[in-house]
Amino acid sequence: MATGDGAAQRLRRSVNAQGGSLCGACFAYHPAPMIRIDHRHALFLGGLDVDENVWPMCVRCHDAKSRAEKAATRLTT
Repeated sequence: MATGDGAAQRLRRSVNAQGGSLCGACFAYHPAPMIRIDHRHALFLGGLDVDENVWPMCVRCHDAKSRAEKAATRLTT
């Protein structure tokens, strides 16, 4: 369960209402279905679900970030 104030859900609603968003990583505009709401500091690494820790990312950038986080976690455990 995420600890915080529901920031990811709020940002998702905003992106959906706007029809899309810029990706926080590659800065390209993508329609809402191609945007993932990402926690900059992953929840599974202790990040919080607060406004300062969420941003929109396109599917491609989000998948790459998620793979890198998981790989780094495997190396440290």
